[in-house]
Amino acid sequence: MKQKRVSPSNDPAVIAHKRVLAAGEDDEKYLAAIIDLETCPALTAQGVRAKRNLERERQAALEQGDRLTAEGRIMMQLLADTIDEGLALLTRAGMRMRQARPVPTPAPALDP
Repeated sequence: MKQKRVSPSNDPAVIAHKRVLAAGEDDEKYLAAIIDLETCPALTAQGVRAKRNLERERQAALEQGDRLTAEGRIMMQLLADTIDEGLALLTRAGMRMRQARPVPTPAPALDP
């Protein structure tokens, strides 16, 4: 059975990232969107990028002196795990595409 390709507009991580941006000053919407972005799967490169950017922002805050709570450590690990899963999914999809396209072989040389 052939798998249907996922577009960025259907990627849960991209959708969650758009919700984060749209939340603006509404703390409840922002927190809900961030939690969704941390936990949802990333199915496209854009989704992985959105999750990786969130991870970088968190890491930068830690380097500025923030401290992780036990809950924060769990969320960082979950975020890292979902990024890894997204990268693995993209890698497998890329390998399937590469196998589906046969590499042309050069024509044999003719002897004079």
